[in-house]
Amino acid sequence: MHQAVTGTLSREALFGAPTERPEWRQSKEQRDKLEERTARAAHYLLRTVRSALASAPKQQDVLMLALTRTLDYLEKVLRDEFVLTLDAEGACTKALLRTKHVKGAYVLGSAIDPEATFRLHGDRCDLGYNIGLTATNRFIRAIVGMTGATPDSKLVAPPLAEQWKELGLAPPQLIYDRAAGSPKTFAEVSAATDGKTQLVARLIDHAKANPRFGPHDCTLGADGLLTCPAGKQTARVYRAQGGDGWTYRFMPDQCQGCPLAAQCRRADAKPTSPRNFFISDYAFHQRQALAYLKTDAFIQDMRLRPAIERIIACLVRYHDARRATGYGLLSADYQAHMAAMSFNLKTWVTLTRERRKPKRARPRDDSS
Repeated sequence: MHQAVTGTLSREALFGAPTERPEWRQSKEQRDKLEERTARAAHYLLRTVRSALASAPKQQDVLMLALTRTLDYLEKVLRDEFVLTLDAEGACTKALLRTKHVKGAYVLGSAIDPEATFRLHGDRCDLGYNIGLTATNRFIRAIVGMTGATPDSKLVAPPLAEQWKELGLAPPQLIYDRAAGSPKTFAEVSAATDGKTQLVARLIDHAKANPRFGPHDCTLGADGLLTCPAGKQTARVYRAQGGDGWTYRFMPDQCQGCPLAAQCRRADAKPTSPRNFFISDYAFHQRQALAYLKTDAFIQDMRLRPAIERIIACLVRYHDARRATGYGLLSADYQAHMAAMSFNLKTWVTLTRERRKPKRARPRDDSS
C-alpha cells in the first residue's frame, strides 16, 4: 500500500524542491501560492490513502488506528486553513487560504500533540490544555481537562456534571470569577445539577451601558406576549439567527405617537422601521443572577472565592500541574486527576495528624 501511494505523489509539491528558495526569503504572494500548492498536493495524498484503505482488508491494529487518526488531523487542517474547490470526482482543483475570521474551531497548533490548542489569556498565548476544577476551602471535589482553546466558561458545568453523575452530590453554591458571568453558563450549571447548585458570579449588566429601553424593561407574559414599557403588546416573534433566543417585533403603527419613543427608539431610526427586542433563552437565569448581585449575601459569598487561588497555586507549585508531561487530552486529564488526588491525600493526612496531636495541659497557677 505504501509503495502504491508514494509512487503517485509529487514530493516537490508536498515538500518543495531541493533548490527552492526558503519561505522566509519569499514575498507574501509567493508564500500564499506555495501553501496553496502544498494544500492541493496534501488533499491528493489524503484521497489516495483513503481510497487505499477502503480497498484494504479491515483490521483494527495499532498502526491502522494511528493512520486513520492522522488522516483525520490532516483533513481538519485542510478544512480549517483552506477553502477547497473540488471537481465532480472529488479532486481538488483550487485551494484558497482562509482569513482568520472564518477558520475552524480549535485550530491545531502542533503536529506532535495535535489535541493541544492555543489559549489566549490576557496578553499571553499558550499552547496546551485548560484545566477546570471545583473545590471546597480544603478539598478538590472534581477536576476536568479540556483542550487549550476551550473558554473558561465551558469548564464550569462539566466538573459539576461529573460529580453529580458519579456521586449523586451537588454543592448548594458554586462561587466563580467573571469567566462564568454569562446567562448561558448559569443555565448550564442548573442543568448539570438538576437545579440543585446556585452559581455565584459577577454577571455583566449590559443594560447599564444602553441609554434606551432594553429587554429587561419589557415583560414577557405566560401567554407568550411581550409588553413594552408603554404598555403595548406584540405576538410577532421569530427565532433569532444563531438559535439562542427570540426576536419580538413591534410594528411602526404601534410606536406612532408613543410618549416614550425618545427613550426607546434610536434618534436616526426611520418612522417606518419596526422596533425589535431580543429575549434570550436564558433570560430567567440572567434576571435571577442580576437580582442576587444586589444582595448582601452575594458580597459575603464573593469573599470566599480567593480560597480557590491557594489550591491552584499548590497544584502548580508542588504537584507538577503547570506543564503537561505527556501528549494528548487523555494524558493531560489523567495528570490533572493525579495532581488533585495527591493534593487531597496530603490535606487529609495533615488534618488527621492535627486531630491526633495531644492537647497540651495548661500549667498550674500556684500564685493563688
